[in-house]
Amino acid sequence: MTLVKEPLWRQTLDLLSSKLDASSYDTWFSSTSATWTENTLVIHVPSQFILEWISMHYLPALRESIEKAAGKPVEFSFKVDESSRKRWEDQIKKGHDAALETGTKAVPKAIAYQPSAEILKGIPLNQRYNFDNFIIGNSNRFACAASMAVGESPSMSYNPLFIYGKVGLGKTHLLHAIANHIRRTQPEKRVLYVSSEIFLNEMVRCLRSNRMDEFRTGFRDIDVLLVDDIQFMEKKDSMQQEFYQTFNALFEHSKQIVASSDSHPRDIQVFDKLRSRFEWGLTVDIQSPDLETRIAILKKKCELEGLMVPNDVILLIAESMRNNIRDMEGSLTRVAAYASLTKQELTLDQARQVLRDVLNIETRVVGIDRIQNETAANYNIKVSELRGRTRTANVVMARQVAMYIARELTQASLTEIGESFGGKNHSTVIYAIERVREEMEKNGVFVSQVDNLVRRIKA
Repeated sequence: MTLVKEPLWRQTLDLLSSKLDASSYDTWFSSTSATWTENTLVIHVPSQFILEWISMHYLPALRESIEKAAGKPVEFSFKVDESSRKRWEDQIKKGHDAALETGTKAVPKAIAYQPSAEILKGIPLNQRYNFDNFIIGNSNRFACAASMAVGESPSMSYNPLFIYGKVGLGKTHLLHAIANHIRRTQPEKRVLYVSSEIFLNEMVRCLRSNRMDEFRTGFRDIDVLLVDDIQFMEKKDSMQQEFYQTFNALFEHSKQIVASSDSHPRDIQVFDKLRSRFEWGLTVDIQSPDLETRIAILKKKCELEGLMVPNDVILLIAESMRNNIRDMEGSLTRVAAYASLTKQELTLDQARQVLRDVLNIETRVVGIDRIQNETAANYNIKVSELRGRTRTANVVMARQVAMYIARELTQASLTEIGESFGGKNHSTVIYAIERVREEMEKNGVFVSQVDNLVRRIKA
């Protein structure tokens, strides 16, 4: 085993630094190194958590950078080792020692902490997400009413407010609507809207630069904190502990907290004490909208964007797509764009043709068992292998495809899907889905294979 010297790994890191923002590169890659073991490039990282994060978020960029630096495809793997961990810890210690010597919180420039724009101002809000254009139906009436109450009187009505529901049903719309309303009606209040991912990214950066006091102040010196996708905190103990402390500090000072998730708090794998905090206030859910609500949503989108779509086409989309508003609106935009580009009047038959790959995707109830059986047969493996821990390439690909299809065709949560595949965790399912989507974006043959499998499953 030999240390990888210039130029391969250095060139790889240089290429990565040009693709990523400085904070992301410094947080996840600055403490890595690499060695050759036979014909495999082994990338050394400081911790299992960093390994999982890189695998989940930066794998395509990393693979592309390695191949560009080497001039050819290169097999690579990851390893958590003590030397990388020690370099990482030494950076933090160096910053701490510098602070003691100077009597300030100064740290070496390489790891100096500067709050990201997302922390200083929050994620930019979508001004189109407001209460006026949120279509209310039986499936979301309670959630919308609670959100409006919080928007009118932060920390006075329901604190915390916890909104949960499947992907694409309007949780993010409500969080943006709350934040937009407060900023418009009470501009003196500091409102911060972030995702759990940004919370974690900032926490890791501050840990590495020995600036956790500033991190805590940045999150706690606000009036309204809105955090999207709380389920992302599952099995991240340090993140949960820090959020727990942040939650307590805000709550004790009567500051408003709003959180969203794809599951009820009791179904999220977090500390009991954090789960109990989520349940202190009001927990509301958003269900799949009924037909009337779906039609109203599509008509409202036509009105807002000036789309000319016949009523029978709107009805076709509303009847065929029941469980994801985002996908439904995307289909509406797709048929409208087709009519505009071809300069043809949109008809029902044309709409069916344009949407042939997505229509009726939710009209048949499909179970995960059926998905697993058909996928196993398609890849010529056993269902037990699909549900087990076999790591051969064929089985891994089949398992990832099955998880992707389960997410697309069922209403199962990420946690439920993971449990159906032998107790895989939430992050493993996310990673599998992302890998399949990435492959579909660049491989037309793979897209056809997955589409054929989906058709067999629904047949």
